[in-house]
Amino acid sequence: MQKGSVMVDKGDKVQTGKRIGLVGNSGNTSEPHVHIHAEKDGKGVPIEFNGSFPVRNSLIW
Repeated sequence: MQKGSVMVDKGDKVQTGKRIGLVGNSGNTSEPHVHIHAEKDGKGVPIEFNGSFPVRNSLIW
């Protein structure tokens, strides 16, 4: 995520289509991308995209 671009706060409910921030090259990368990790009560939980659960290094278009 681009520094200073986050548009949500901790605890916000995020609806489909809501912009949460901007991605971009913020380090040594060849293209803009974002890494996502979700937790509930300190434990990792699966994230669903378009009806499926992506595995590590999956590309979402």
